[in-house]
Amino acid sequence: MLDYARPTKGNPAAVDVNGIVRRTVQILSSDRDDEVALDLDLVDDLPRIRVDAEQLRQVLMNLVRNATQAMNGRGKVVVGTRARGTPTARWVELKVTDSGPGISQKVLKNLFVPFYTTKNKGTGLGLAISQRLVQSAGGTIEVSTHEGAGTTFTVVLPVSEDPLVSTPDVDAPDVIVERLEPDHP
Repeated sequence: MLDYARPTKGNPAAVDVNGIVRRTVQILSSDRDDEVALDLDLVDDLPRIRVDAEQLRQVLMNLVRNATQAMNGRGKVVVGTRARGTPTARWVELKVTDSGPGISQKVLKNLFVPFYTTKNKGTGLGLAISQRLVQSAGGTIEVSTHEGAGTTFTVVLPVSEDPLVSTPDVDAPDVIVERLEPDHP
């Protein structure tokens, strides 16, 4: 609740979004006990973005967890990246797409409203905080949904011309598509 009430600008720096995605998915994969396939679809040679890496990780974790919960622990989530824009206005997209039931129009119009939730144990702050963090970095969150066919959340962030700041796993080879299966005993 304090994150929403007193958001911080964090420590924005030029970072490799693919490095942040790989590390975040690695963290999420280590504590899963569901039957959700988590795939990566990362584009090589993306321009860097200026954002607080931990805040972007928080946004991504929230979006992936929401997708997993929407599918009741069964289905597929794809986390992807790509460049968007013209030479004068360039952006990087970070997409989280699920194969869940989609979002109804009633829920969709209240999606980013603080304290609005459809979950029994939710606070209704996850998406509101995520939206605020992305907006503080100069970006937006777009939502595309089809009832019965899944939802895509697209985080759109501006390209940075600043020198790259090292993030964990940033030097790992770029992955085009990678399938991460949940561990089952």
